[in-house]
Amino acid sequence: MTHKEYLRRVNAIEFSVHGAEKHERLGALEKERMEDLDNHLDMDFIEIMDDGSYDEDLEEEYGDLL
Repeated sequence: MTHKEYLRRVNAIEFSVHGAEKHERLGALEKERMEDLDNHLDMDFIEIMDDGSYDEDLEEEYGDLL
């Protein structure tokens, strides 16, 4: 699912569904989107781009998020 397709589906749900069902359908769509992204994650590319460096400044600033 492309990002554009995802946005179209969100828009369709936003305008056609109301109440609790709207939140359920948006939640299901979000879960589907995350699974789709996870299935298409290119780990080989990520490993190639990782040069092995470690940025202590970033760790200090954002370490609590990890």
